[in-house]
Amino acid sequence: MIDALLTPWREAGGKGLRIGPPPAHESEYLTHRSASQLKQSLGQETDFAVLDLQHGIEAEALAIVSGMIRAGGVCLLGLPPQDSNEPNPAMRPFISHGQGPENHGFVQWLQTPTTSALTLTQMPGQNRLPSWPDNWPHDLGLSSTQTAPARQPAKFTEQGFTPEQARVYQTIETVATGHRKRPLIIEAPRGRGKSTLLGLACWQLWQRGKTRLVISAARPAQIHQAWSFLQQQPGCAETGPHTLSWPHPQTGQTHRLHYQPPDALLANTDAAPPDLLLIDEAAHLSQPLLWRLFQRYPRVVAATTTEGYEGSGRGFVLKLLPRLRQTFDRVYHQRLQAPIRWAPGDPLEQTINDLLCLGDANEPGAPVNPSDAPSHPSHPSHQTTACEPHYQAWSIPTLLQAPDHLRQIMALLGQAHYQHRPNDLMRLLSLPQQALWTLEMDRTVLGVLWALPEGQLPPHQPGRRFQGHLVAQKLAQINWDDHWQTADSWRIQRLAIAPDWQNHGLGSALLQRFVQSADAQNKAYLSTSFGATPELLRFWKRHGFAPQHLGLKQDHASGRHSVMMVRPVSDNATPSHQSAQTRFYRELSWQLAGPLNDLDPALLPALWAGNTPDAAFDHDTVIKAYLQGRPFESCALALRDWTLAQLSLGTLTELSPMAQAWLKKGVQHQAWSKVVSASPCNSRKSLEQQWKNWFKERF
Repeated sequence: MIDALLTPWREAGGKGLRIGPPPAHESEYLTHRSASQLKQSLGQETDFAVLDLQHGIEAEALAIVSGMIRAGGVCLLGLPPQDSNEPNPAMRPFISHGQGPENHGFVQWLQTPTTSALTLTQMPGQNRLPSWPDNWPHDLGLSSTQTAPARQPAKFTEQGFTPEQARVYQTIETVATGHRKRPLIIEAPRGRGKSTLLGLACWQLWQRGKTRLVISAARPAQIHQAWSFLQQQPGCAETGPHTLSWPHPQTGQTHRLHYQPPDALLANTDAAPPDLLLIDEAAHLSQPLLWRLFQRYPRVVAATTTEGYEGSGRGFVLKLLPRLRQTFDRVYHQRLQAPIRWAPGDPLEQTINDLLCLGDANEPGAPVNPSDAPSHPSHPSHQTTACEPHYQAWSIPTLLQAPDHLRQIMALLGQAHYQHRPNDLMRLLSLPQQALWTLEMDRTVLGVLWALPEGQLPPHQPGRRFQGHLVAQKLAQINWDDHWQTADSWRIQRLAIAPDWQNHGLGSALLQRFVQSADAQNKAYLSTSFGATPELLRFWKRHGFAPQHLGLKQDHASGRHSVMMVRPVSDNATPSHQSAQTRFYRELSWQLAGPLNDLDPALLPALWAGNTPDAAFDHDTVIKAYLQGRPFESCALALRDWTLAQLSLGTLTELSPMAQAWLKKGVQHQAWSKVVSASPCNSRKSLEQQWKNWFKERF
């Protein structure tokens, strides 16, 4: 069957990939890959692909492999029968312990007929598939040896660029030759030629006399396209491990490109920085590591695919880019739109984007101006108008019957969350238990809340770990309290609001509607976990959630410390909640002077606000003693307690450089040299005098 379908491509000498279980016999034209191996092939190309999905369907594998197929190619999907109840192995990591069998909504979604695909269905009771059209593949507008004009790949300039690549290259050249510390971020959907662009850029910069270039990625395979392009250029040769050299024909000077893994770049502090550092598939790297590279190297170009199947997903754009703009006086940001491997409007890309809810076409819009939002959106009238919110709880069957809403929901989740990826669609349509709520205006989804059940587990036992139940198990472990693990709860995994509608009260309205629902009120408590920022901490605290755990290390994807917050619902949960609160602040006060010594002090006012200060402590005495000349070291502990009390009372909320310097020393016990270097002062004496002046004015 497969051989027959692929005959036109095989006869043209094409080579392809087969994704799925190992085949019984090796093929001369199909190279086998497992779904887990595909991420190592990002940026590479193939003529066609066969995905055997009858024994397991992974959305990310489909997204990756479809982006590797050249113009004129074909993607064959072998789906299970429509009445199949076989479990999907790709869902095993996502189904928490104790939950029932998965739903098969994702399989049903993939079997939805599309205008760009030929579907062959095996009917019940038949042991063979029906025949396909005699004119295959021309009946779909596809061809192999003679590609239709509408499917021709992009046109190229004399230098080898597409017009769009040429525009982005000008910015790369500016980064390499202009002012230092002005990085460039390049993002692109699949198949837009960003990796080849990096190779082209190296070649052009060599012509311009740049002799020392470095390219980096999480793995050498991820720079395959750029490396292969340069190896094809006249005179360019591999002259050492991960080194390409090219002698300039006019000057005779040798130009080099080195591949170095990111950790080696950070470890090598003695060597002079290269003329330009290029990072491919940058979202594969952790945010803290990326941040250190941008700080360490003066000229950086970072490119990545941002459709969500690599590394930190959308975190590269949603989290890193704003941070760069706050740090550097200028940050260049370019996006490649025009496809390289196929023509615009390609039917395969359209079909996969539609099936996996990828791409700009699925982004939610705004039917009315955000300024027209109601004053109290949490209390709409029974008669819904265009400017009044409508709330809805969704099940998998109702989602499958409302494909436009499903696409809007997935697009909104992708816009708003840094770890969104195609597998989220598979989870949403397959998880046996979940809560999905939306807020709409004029039939446009503007807010999504997605929650997963946790708890109802056996009592905690050291060394025993159940799959899933992130917050429930963590709180039971650190609090020595089985209630967190045995009680029934919801963990709010996502709360997303359309960017143009944020800060208009819609997030609060949607959260409040869910909290008041029967589903939530029947639980012992609600929880959430996210990368901590002052804004998010204040938002969740306003709605009755309190922090109970702060991660000691920065999250790989967000580059921030993860915080777990809880809101008790039942009376039975209140004693455990209060006990956990007391423990959290006692532990945190110690951790801030130890493992959280480098925590951003801007988080402290939001973290500590609302905590009950020590009523027995005489706060006025210690600050007066310090102002009257008592040495800092002799009253450091008392000053620390005084500072934590001000944070609890909300009297120390400003984030001026002087306030942050005081928190770093008074609470986090950082070295004097480190505190002074990060402050506006040039000595300890000057800094302490500024502190004392500040205290007299404020307190």
